[in-house]
Amino acid sequence: MSAIRNKLERYESIKSLGMAQARKEFSNVINSSVNDDKISVISHGKMLNAKNAYVIGEEMLKDILKFIRFNPLIEHVDGDVQISYEDFGFYGIGNNMEDATSDLLESVKYLVVDYFSEDQFPINMRYENTRKVHPYYLKLATCHNDACLREALGLQHS
Repeated sequence: MSAIRNKLERYESIKSLGMAQARKEFSNVINSSVNDDKISVISHGKMLNAKNAYVIGEEMLKDILKFIRFNPLIEHVDGDVQISYEDFGFYGIGNNMEDATSDLLESVKYLVVDYFSEDQFPINMRYENTRKVHPYYLKLATCHNDACLREALGLQHS
């Protein structure tokens, strides 16, 4: 592990720490991630297969997640507008595009909160079909308002 740690520390934006050091420097680790766009890699053990935790700031996370795209299916059915994302179980329906979008956003907010809930999240991480959509839910979870959700869902022009 020390060989990898030495290679990582060559990059100024990546700081590698052991668990004990990360505990001592917790405030500094968080501040450098949020304020200085630094990445901290925290090693959980010295074994070759030890798992690591990466601490990155929200803006860097959003930069990474911007490559994830949602593709809405917009249909006009019996005078209503239906917006769906079948891979995720997201649906919205309304008399017009705005009503369908509002319905969709309320549904998505509920489903994102449920996905990350204390009861549901461990189950979601256990199964491949829900684990593979994790980055998509993470992208939605970084949204703090409806405008951001619209953009993330590919509905910014609706």
